[in-house]
Amino acid sequence: MLGKMGLYARAAKKRQIANENMVEPKQISENLFVGQQKNDNGESIYFRMELLTKENVAYWRQYVDQSYCMANTRGRGLLTYIAMHIQQVDTSGITRYYFDEPYDNKLKERVGFTEEEFQYFVMLFGKQGFTKNNINKRKILESNSLGSSHICMSESGSQYIVYACKNPEFSILSTKLVTTGKLLSLKEYMEQYSNILMCVGSDLSGESHYHNRGIFRNPCNVLENTYKGIAMLLHGFSAAVVKKYFKNKSEMLVRPVSSMQYLICNTLNPDDFFIDGKSWSEVLEDSKKVFDHPSDGNEYPINHIKVDALTRYFYLPDKKLIHQHKKLKRIVNGP
Repeated sequence: MLGKMGLYARAAKKRQIANENMVEPKQISENLFVGQQKNDNGESIYFRMELLTKENVAYWRQYVDQSYCMANTRGRGLLTYIAMHIQQVDTSGITRYYFDEPYDNKLKERVGFTEEEFQYFVMLFGKQGFTKNNINKRKILESNSLGSSHICMSESGSQYIVYACKNPEFSILSTKLVTTGKLLSLKEYMEQYSNILMCVGSDLSGESHYHNRGIFRNPCNVLENTYKGIAMLLHGFSAAVVKKYFKNKSEMLVRPVSSMQYLICNTLNPDDFFIDGKSWSEVLEDSKKVFDHPSDGNEYPINHIKVDALTRYFYLPDKKLIHQHKKLKRIVNGP
C-alpha cells in the first residue's frame, strides 16, 4: 500500500505529464489566441480563441448553419435522415448494415458520395449505433445541434469563437464560402470542416465576467466517437486566455443544458461556482438523471464559474488526478 510520499509522487508524475502535453495559451496576433492540451485518451487537441471580424464572420456563420443542417432537433438533418433508414441485420454471427431507401439522384446530390462510398459510410455509421431502431443514439446526434442554434455571430468587437481542432495549421479562412442558402453535401462538409472538433461562442463585453454560449461538437466527430472529454477543456482554455489577457474578469457565465450541467457539477468543486436559484446538490441530483440520455434541451439557470477554477482544469484536465488530490487532502488533513 502506498504511503503519503508515494501518493504525492504519483500525483506529481501525472501533473508533470499533463504539463508537458500542455501549451500555455498565448496571443499570436491581435485577434487570435492559441493553446494545446491532451485529453484523457492522449489525443492532442489544439485550441483557438478567435475574434469575430468582418473578414471571418461569414465563414464561421456558414460552419454553424451547415452543422445545424447536418443534424438538428427537428429530425430533418441529413445525418438524422440517414440514421433513420439504417437497418441492422444479424445472420450467422455476422452483423451487416444497409440503407433501406433508394440511393436516388436527389440523395446522392445531398450526400456527394459514390454508391460504394455511401455503402461504406452506412457501415461505419451503423457500427457506431446510429440505426433505425436506436432512437437514443439518433437523439444524441440531434441534440448536438442545440448549441449551434444558440451561438452568437456578431462583429461587435467582443464576440469570439473558441474552438478545438485536430490540426494546428487549420484556419476557417481556408474553407470555401458558398452561395447563401446553398447546402453543402455531406462529403463537402466533411472535407471542409473535419479538423474542427467543437466550438462555443464567447462574449467578452462584460466588465467583470464573460459569457460562453452555444457549445456544440462537429456532427461528424459525434459519428467518429473520438476526441472525447473536450467540453470542459474548451471552457477551461477560454478561462486561461481570459485570466492571462483580460485580467479584470473573474467569472465565466454559462447557461448549460442538462448533460453539460452534470459535467460542470462533476468536474468542479462546489465552491468553484454557484447557480442562480439552486443549490449545487439539487442541480447535481437533477442533471445526473439525464446524463446518459440525450438532452431534453432545457437550459439550467446561469452558472457563475470562477475563472481560476476553469483555468486550473485546463492545466490539469485529468479528473482522476483531481480526485487524487482530494484523496491526498483527506489523508493529510483528515475527513
